[in-house]
Amino acid sequence: MKKKLSILIPTVNHNKFIDKTIASCLNHSLSSSFEIIVSVNNLTLFGFEKSNYFKHKNIRWKCLRKQTVSMPESLNSGLKFCTCDWLFILSDDDCITKEFLQNFSLSHLNSNNLYTTRIRLVDENEHIIEEKEKYSKNIFSRNEALDLFFNDKIDHHLSTFVFNRALFDKTDGYHTSGYPNGYFIDSVLHCKLISNCESLHTADEVVFERRIFPNQSSMAFYFNKNVNIYIKNVVESFLQDENVTYQILKRYRTKKIFYRLFLKKRFKTEWFKLRKINYTNRLIKRSELIFFYFLYWDAGLLNKLHSIIFIIKYFIALITPKYTK
Repeated sequence: MKKKLSILIPTVNHNKFIDKTIASCLNHSLSSSFEIIVSVNNLTLFGFEKSNYFKHKNIRWKCLRKQTVSMPESLNSGLKFCTCDWLFILSDDDCITKEFLQNFSLSHLNSNNLYTTRIRLVDENEHIIEEKEKYSKNIFSRNEALDLFFNDKIDHHLSTFVFNRALFDKTDGYHTSGYPNGYFIDSVLHCKLISNCESLHTADEVVFERRIFPNQSSMAFYFNKNVNIYIKNVVESFLQDENVTYQILKRYRTKKIFYRLFLKKRFKTEWFKLRKINYTNRLIKRSELIFFYFLYWDAGLLNKLHSIIFIIKYFIALITPKYTK
């Protein structure tokens, strides 16, 4: 029987979680329908012989045979190793759950459909940090899915979608956007995938676990005077696709409004991200974030006034006792 789904696990160096990542795929009841490729973004496979699955018959270990390349090139090259029509990218320290694709058949989708995961955040010891709420329904039209995307109801992560190779090819793959490390490449691709799809099918249960680490911190470029340059590059990456451009202008009227609202929403996202205990120096970072946002970010006066109101309301909520019967 021909396998339907390629699970690509991109990595650079062997880490202590990669065997858990691989095991989550092999322990799945549908594993016979998967092919699993570990794509190593390096010159050799040195170090990966430590993996318990290095000689496993159902794992294909592939090496780019290059000095570590950029994330977009790594992902595009890794996907070329995949032989199935349907593709899923799994980070090398994350896991899929047994509910992944349960009661769901890729055979019922055409190449212009998408399947989206539902995410749970866990720490190094598998303790649950946060679980994303359920989608309001099982199938969304393209416009409905775009509303979810632009309102941040869809997670921006490499493992958000199962997508068809034909739809991926329409988007022209991953491209560098914004900060040089590839930040936002997943968001840009996801927007392109949704803008070119027919419908979005959702997972009822949590099917993907994303691991969060204690030393994780907010992205450095938010605390950089060049932040506007990086975000403008991200926005330009969105606008490279005609369908995306049409959808953005339909919702926001002008590129400038979209760009400024993008900055405003990134401030709010980083603000909430820095409240979590898993982020280092979060109180200091929040103060820095406020300083750089109001002094350097080109979000526009009105958006910054809205952000001031948001911050005030946030702190009022912290000191206001919750009503209880």
